Amino acid sequence: MKIAILDAVPSEYIPPSSPLTDAEKFLTLFQEVALQAEFTVYNLATDSLPADVHQYDGYLITGSPLGVHDEVEWIQQLLAFICLLDEHQKKLVGVCFGHQAITQALGGEVARAESGWLVGVSKMTLHASPSWMQPSVATCQIYHVNQDQAITLPMGAQLIASSARCPLSMYTLGDHIFCMQGHPEQPLNAMYAIMEVLKDRIPREVFNAGVQSLGLPVDRGLVGEWIRKFMVKDDEWTGSNELK
Repeated sequence: MKIAILDAVPSEYIPPSSPLTDAEKFLTLFQEVALQAEFTVYNLATDSLPADVHQYDGYLITGSPLGVHDEVEWIQQLLAFICLLDEHQKKLVGVCFGHQAITQALGGEVARAESGWLVGVSKMTLHASPSWMQPSVATCQIYHVNQDQAITLPMGAQLIASSARCPLSMYTLGDHIFCMQGHPEQPLNAMYAIMEVLKDRIPREVFNAGVQSLGLPVDRGLVGEWIRKFMVKDDEWTGSNELK
Protein backbone atom coordinates (compact mmCIF):
# COMPACT_ATOMS: atom_id res chain seq x y z
CA MET A 1 0.00 0.00 0.00
CA LYS A 2 1.18 3.51 -0.82
CA ILE A 3 0.25 6.39 1.51
CA ALA A 4 0.89 10.10 0.97
CA ILE A 5 1.28 12.28 4.05
CA LEU A 6 0.28 15.86 3.22
CA ASP A 7 2.15 17.94 5.81
CA ALA A 8 0.38 21.29 6.33
CA VAL A 9 2.98 22.86 8.65
CA PRO A 10 5.28 25.32 6.82
CA SER A 11 8.86 24.89 7.99
CA GLU A 12 9.03 28.37 9.58
CA TYR A 13 6.40 27.32 12.14
CA ILE A 14 8.35 24.35 13.51
CA PRO A 15 9.62 25.17 17.05
CA PRO A 16 13.41 24.78 17.43
CA SER A 17 12.81 23.03 20.76
CA SER A 18 10.80 20.30 18.98
CA PRO A 19 12.24 20.13 15.45
CA LEU A 20 10.38 17.08 14.12
CA THR A 21 7.98 17.78 11.27
CA ASP A 22 4.37 16.66 11.64
CA ALA A 23 4.99 14.06 8.94
CA GLU A 24 7.86 12.63 10.98
CA LYS A 25 5.63 12.47 14.04
CA PHE A 26 3.06 10.46 12.10
CA LEU A 27 5.74 8.14 10.73
CA THR A 28 6.82 7.44 14.32
CA LEU A 29 3.23 6.73 15.34
CA PHE A 30 2.72 4.43 12.36
CA GLN A 31 5.88 2.55 13.23
CA GLU A 32 4.58 2.08 16.78
CA VAL A 33 1.28 0.60 15.57
CA ALA A 34 2.87 -1.35 12.69
CA LEU A 35 1.05 0.36 9.85
CA GLN A 36 2.78 -1.37 6.94
CA ALA A 37 2.98 0.86 3.87
CA GLU A 38 5.24 2.82 1.55
CA PHE A 39 5.07 6.47 2.60
CA THR A 40 5.69 9.67 0.63
CA VAL A 41 5.70 13.08 2.31
CA TYR A 42 4.51 16.29 0.66
CA ASN A 43 5.00 19.66 2.35
CA LEU A 44 1.93 21.52 1.18
CA ALA A 45 3.55 24.94 1.44
CA THR A 46 6.40 24.06 -0.95
CA ASP A 47 5.57 20.87 -2.88
CA SER A 48 3.10 20.32 -5.69
CA LEU A 49 0.23 17.97 -4.92
CA PRO A 50 0.26 14.54 -6.59
CA ALA A 51 -0.64 14.92 -10.26
CA ASP A 52 -2.81 11.79 -10.14
CA VAL A 53 -4.98 10.88 -7.14
CA HIS A 54 -4.51 7.21 -8.06
CA GLN A 55 -0.78 7.49 -7.40
CA TYR A 56 -1.51 6.54 -3.77
CA ASP A 57 -3.94 4.21 -2.05
CA GLY A 58 -4.42 6.46 0.94
CA TYR A 59 -3.79 10.02 2.10
CA LEU A 60 -3.37 11.77 5.45
CA ILE A 61 -3.61 15.53 6.03
CA THR A 62 -1.84 16.83 9.14
CA GLY A 63 -2.55 19.71 11.45
CA SER A 64 -1.36 23.25 10.70
CA PRO A 65 -0.87 26.63 12.40
CA LEU A 66 -2.93 28.08 9.52
CA GLY A 67 -6.70 27.90 9.14
CA VAL A 68 -8.88 26.75 6.27
CA HIS A 69 -10.17 30.30 5.74
CA ASP A 70 -6.70 31.81 5.36
CA GLU A 71 -6.21 33.24 1.87
CA VAL A 72 -3.24 31.08 0.97
CA GLU A 73 -2.91 29.50 -2.46
CA TRP A 74 -1.88 26.05 -1.27
CA ILE A 75 -4.91 25.83 1.03
CA GLN A 76 -7.26 26.53 -1.89
CA GLN A 77 -5.45 23.90 -3.96
CA LEU A 78 -5.76 21.42 -1.10
CA LEU A 79 -9.52 21.97 -0.78
CA ALA A 80 -9.97 21.23 -4.49
CA PHE A 81 -7.75 18.14 -4.18
CA ILE A 82 -9.85 16.85 -1.27
CA CYS A 83 -12.91 16.98 -3.52
CA LEU A 84 -11.07 14.79 -6.05
CA LEU A 85 -10.06 12.31 -3.36
CA ASP A 86 -13.66 12.09 -2.21
CA GLU A 87 -14.93 11.69 -5.77
CA HIS A 88 -12.62 8.70 -6.26
CA GLN A 89 -13.27 7.43 -2.72
CA LYS A 90 -9.61 7.34 -1.78
CA LYS A 91 -8.83 6.49 1.82
CA LEU A 92 -8.35 9.83 3.56
CA VAL A 93 -7.53 10.70 7.17
CA GLY A 94 -7.72 14.28 8.44
CA VAL A 95 -6.22 15.44 11.74
CA CYS A 96 -6.93 18.91 13.25
CA PHE A 97 -6.41 21.24 10.25
CA GLY A 98 -6.85 18.18 8.03
CA HIS A 99 -10.15 17.42 9.74
CA GLN A 100 -11.27 21.01 9.19
CA ALA A 101 -10.07 21.15 5.56
CA ILE A 102 -11.99 17.99 4.66
CA THR A 103 -15.07 19.32 6.44
CA GLN A 104 -14.91 22.66 4.61
CA ALA A 105 -14.14 21.15 1.19
CA LEU A 106 -17.01 18.67 1.31
CA GLY A 107 -19.80 21.04 2.30
CA GLY A 108 -19.51 21.33 6.08
CA GLU A 109 -18.61 24.49 7.95
CA VAL A 110 -15.57 25.48 10.00
CA ALA A 111 -15.46 28.54 12.26
CA ARG A 112 -13.93 29.93 15.44
CA ALA A 113 -15.12 27.84 18.36
CA GLU A 114 -17.55 29.73 20.59
CA SER A 115 -15.87 28.07 23.56
CA GLY A 116 -12.49 29.52 22.55
CA TRP A 117 -9.13 27.78 22.48
CA LEU A 118 -9.03 24.05 23.20
CA VAL A 119 -5.55 23.07 24.34
CA GLY A 120 -4.10 20.14 26.25
CA VAL A 121 -5.71 16.77 26.86
CA SER A 122 -9.40 16.47 26.02
CA LYS A 123 -11.62 13.44 26.63
CA MET A 124 -14.11 12.37 23.95
CA THR A 125 -17.22 10.24 24.26
CA LEU A 126 -17.60 7.62 21.52
CA HIS A 127 -21.02 7.36 19.88
CA ALA A 128 -20.29 4.74 17.22
CA SER A 129 -17.66 2.12 16.46
CA PRO A 130 -17.18 1.08 12.82
CA SER A 131 -15.97 -2.47 12.33
CA TRP A 132 -12.34 -1.36 12.01
CA MET A 133 -12.46 0.75 15.19
CA GLN A 134 -11.27 -1.95 17.53
CA PRO A 135 -10.87 -2.23 20.40
CA SER A 136 -14.18 -0.47 21.00
CA VAL A 137 -14.20 1.92 23.97
CA ALA A 138 -16.67 4.31 25.60
CA THR A 139 -14.22 7.22 25.87
CA CYS A 140 -10.73 8.19 24.75
CA GLN A 141 -8.50 11.21 25.23
CA ILE A 142 -5.79 12.76 23.10
CA TYR A 143 -4.00 16.10 22.81
CA HIS A 144 -5.81 19.06 21.25
CA VAL A 145 -4.55 22.44 20.03
CA ASN A 146 -7.19 24.38 18.14
CA GLN A 147 -9.05 27.65 17.97
CA ASP A 148 -11.24 26.71 14.99
CA GLN A 149 -13.42 23.62 14.77
CA ALA A 150 -16.06 22.01 12.57
CA ILE A 151 -19.52 23.35 13.41
CA THR A 152 -21.47 21.41 10.77
CA LEU A 153 -20.39 18.18 9.08
CA PRO A 154 -20.58 17.26 5.40
CA MET A 155 -23.82 15.65 4.28
CA GLY A 156 -23.85 11.93 5.05
CA ALA A 157 -21.11 12.09 7.69
CA GLN A 158 -21.44 9.88 10.78
CA LEU A 159 -20.45 11.42 14.11
CA ILE A 160 -18.08 9.09 15.92
CA ALA A 161 -17.01 11.09 18.98
CA SER A 162 -17.67 14.37 20.74
CA SER A 163 -16.72 16.34 23.83
CA ALA A 164 -18.32 19.20 25.71
CA ARG A 165 -16.01 21.77 24.11
CA CYS A 166 -15.73 20.09 20.70
CA PRO A 167 -19.10 18.56 19.75
CA LEU A 168 -17.87 17.33 16.35
CA SER A 169 -14.61 15.77 17.47
CA MET A 170 -14.43 12.76 15.18
CA TYR A 171 -16.42 11.51 12.19
CA THR A 172 -16.44 9.23 9.18
CA LEU A 173 -17.84 9.75 5.71
CA GLY A 174 -18.63 6.63 3.76
CA ASP A 175 -15.96 3.96 4.04
CA HIS A 176 -13.15 6.22 2.86
CA ILE A 177 -12.88 9.26 5.16
CA PHE A 178 -11.91 9.38 8.86
CA CYS A 179 -11.46 12.76 10.57
CA MET A 180 -10.54 13.89 14.06
CA GLN A 181 -9.90 17.25 15.71
CA GLY A 182 -7.33 15.92 18.18
CA HIS A 183 -3.67 14.99 17.73
CA PRO A 184 -2.69 11.33 18.27
CA GLU A 185 0.69 11.97 16.63
CA GLN A 186 2.07 14.64 18.96
CA PRO A 187 4.67 13.52 21.52
CA LEU A 188 4.58 15.15 24.94
CA ASN A 189 7.69 17.29 24.38
CA ALA A 190 6.14 18.72 21.20
CA MET A 191 2.99 19.66 23.10
CA TYR A 192 5.03 21.59 25.65
CA ALA A 193 6.85 23.35 22.79
CA ILE A 194 3.57 24.25 21.08
CA MET A 195 2.11 25.57 24.32
CA GLU A 196 5.19 27.74 24.83
CA VAL A 197 4.72 29.26 21.37
CA LEU A 198 1.06 29.97 22.09
CA LYS A 199 1.34 31.22 25.66
CA ASP A 200 0.87 34.89 24.75
CA ARG A 201 -2.08 34.17 22.47
CA ILE A 202 -4.16 32.08 24.86
CA PRO A 203 -6.02 33.41 27.93
CA ARG A 204 -3.86 32.74 30.97
CA GLU A 205 -6.37 30.49 32.73
CA VAL A 206 -6.86 28.41 29.57
CA PHE A 207 -3.11 28.15 29.08
CA ASN A 208 -2.48 27.06 32.67
CA ALA A 209 -5.24 24.44 32.57
CA GLY A 210 -3.92 23.16 29.24
CA VAL A 211 -0.36 22.79 30.51
CA GLN A 212 -1.57 21.09 33.69
CA SER A 213 -3.62 18.59 31.64
CA LEU A 214 -0.50 17.44 29.79
CA GLY A 215 0.26 15.24 32.78
CA LEU A 216 -2.77 13.08 31.99
CA PRO A 217 -2.42 9.84 30.00
CA VAL A 218 -3.43 9.88 26.33
CA ASP A 219 -4.73 7.13 24.06
CA ARG A 220 -2.10 7.65 21.37
CA GLY A 221 -1.67 3.98 20.56
CA LEU A 222 -5.40 3.29 20.49
CA VAL A 223 -6.16 6.06 17.99
CA GLY A 224 -3.08 5.12 15.97
CA GLU A 225 -4.42 1.56 15.81
CA TRP A 226 -7.76 2.85 14.55
CA ILE A 227 -5.98 4.75 11.75
CA ARG A 228 -4.00 1.64 10.84
CA LYS A 229 -7.08 -0.55 10.64
CA PHE A 230 -8.98 2.12 8.71
CA MET A 231 -6.16 2.53 6.18
CA VAL A 232 -5.12 -1.02 5.44
CA LYS A 233 -6.28 -4.54 6.21
CA ASP A 234 -3.68 -6.77 7.83
CA ASP A 235 -3.63 -9.14 4.85
CA GLU A 236 -3.14 -6.42 2.20
CA TRP A 237 0.57 -5.80 2.74
CA THR A 238 3.50 -8.17 2.39
CA GLY A 239 6.36 -5.69 1.99
CA SER A 240 8.21 -3.54 4.50
CA ASN A 241 7.74 0.07 5.61
CA GLU A 242 9.57 2.47 3.32
CA LEU A 243 9.76 6.25 3.00
CA LYS A 244 10.09 7.60 -0.53
